[in-house]
Amino acid sequence: MKRRGAVNIKRTGNRLVMSNMQHHLEYTSSCRKLLLILALIFSTGAFLCSYSRASLSIATINTIQGEAPQILDTTDAKVLQGIYFNLKLSDDKNLAITPNQNRILNIAYNTSPSDYSFGVNLPTLSNDDILDNDGDYLANTNNLVIDNITSEWRDASDNVIDPNSKTWLGSNVCNAESYRGDSSVKVTLSYHINTEYGDPRTSEIREASTTFKLIADDGICYIRPGVLALNTKGGWPDAPSDPAPWGSEMTARPDPYDPNQFKPRAGYYAWATDQNGQPFPTFGFPEGRFRIVPKNPISQYTYELVKNPNSALVSTVRSINPDSKSEFKFNGNVPPKGQDFVILVTNINTKAKFIYRFSLNKWIYFIPVNSWGVSFDVAKQMCSANGDRFPVRAELTNSPYATKDLSFSDEGNLWPATDSAKRAIGGGLTGEWGKVYFYAPKNSGDKFDMMKDVPDSDMKQIFNYDYYFTSEISPNPNKYYSVGMVEGNVIMEPNEAYISCVKY
Repeated sequence: MKRRGAVNIKRTGNRLVMSNMQHHLEYTSSCRKLLLILALIFSTGAFLCSYSRASLSIATINTIQGEAPQILDTTDAKVLQGIYFNLKLSDDKNLAITPNQNRILNIAYNTSPSDYSFGVNLPTLSNDDILDNDGDYLANTNNLVIDNITSEWRDASDNVIDPNSKTWLGSNVCNAESYRGDSSVKVTLSYHINTEYGDPRTSEIREASTTFKLIADDGICYIRPGVLALNTKGGWPDAPSDPAPWGSEMTARPDPYDPNQFKPRAGYYAWATDQNGQPFPTFGFPEGRFRIVPKNPISQYTYELVKNPNSALVSTVRSINPDSKSEFKFNGNVPPKGQDFVILVTNINTKAKFIYRFSLNKWIYFIPVNSWGVSFDVAKQMCSANGDRFPVRAELTNSPYATKDLSFSDEGNLWPATDSAKRAIGGGLTGEWGKVYFYAPKNSGDKFDMMKDVPDSDMKQIFNYDYYFTSEISPNPNKYYSVGMVEGNVIMEPNEAYISCVKY
């Protein structure tokens, strides 16, 4: 019994142990199943998450469907800060001018709205300059686009001026007119931004404006040719005596200059033009020199050749003469006909910039001869050898006899009354430039006006104090007209003369 009981107990214990073990195994198996299920769930979830991320990445590469980006107000200031003025130098070239930090620009008195256009130096934007609820960011390239630029000009009386107007913004301060006040221009930009992704990725077009104050109280007043002489009594105070005994007394004319174009002792008005709208000079020749004369002293400005066809102009600044800082001359290189020369003048203090622009219709050169002149045939042959021709009278002078004949009674008369050039743009070589001989005289002692302090080493000796052939026959069929290179007087050439040739 005891042993059986013990066995029974033992068996009972074993049964209990086995039962416990069975429960333990069943529990362990259940846990493993649960873990397996959970692992499967997490694995599937991870896969789905991974798949979703991959899908989002692919979608992002293409587009994010959402809202358009918005431009913040602070962005306007950055964009407006980049506005600059384009001053037209020529048909194919502009000069960019940036106003100062106070949005003030000093300009020439004779500036008009049509002289300017506008551009924008694009700023560097960051993602802080936009608001995009989709979390998108600025495009790596072309993220800021200027769609349009408009301007509204107003004069000193606050009247609106057409942007294409050629009306001066300032008063003529060169003629002692009082300053009429500041003008202004309001510049309006239309622009948008682009983001890298997103649909839509382009913002709405935004407008931003700013106003610039324009001070038009400066500029170029005169273009002064190297010789200021007039063909009238006492018309050349810079000559060695007054009145100048250079033939002008005998050929004096009642209208020695065009008052709408020329001011005695000053030069041509910077705004003056001939009947075709061209300013001085329209005739060019080797050694022809002139100065730019601004409102204030010449030394307060810089002078730069920004367009110089065939490098035909050179600066002739001389340390002994401060006013030569604005002086230029033709060096003999032949510029193309009708191409613009552009000289940029900058006020050192105010940074105001203004330009002088001109082009040539005629180029005349001279062939020196070491004698008392040559015959008509020899002279003509020398011009023809270069593929060029003799001038007609009107290309050398605007004397009354440039277009009408002298009478037979004038034959042998070297100084008929009123037979001289009148200072006027387009009035022939001596009409525009004055006493041409003195620009490069054969006699080195004849240095006056602008040439008086030019060193002999820099002074070419080209011109004879004499007459130059033209291609036109006088009333005497055996004689041709010739023109004097001092007074611009026309005569019937009695024998030999000197050589001038027309390139174009």
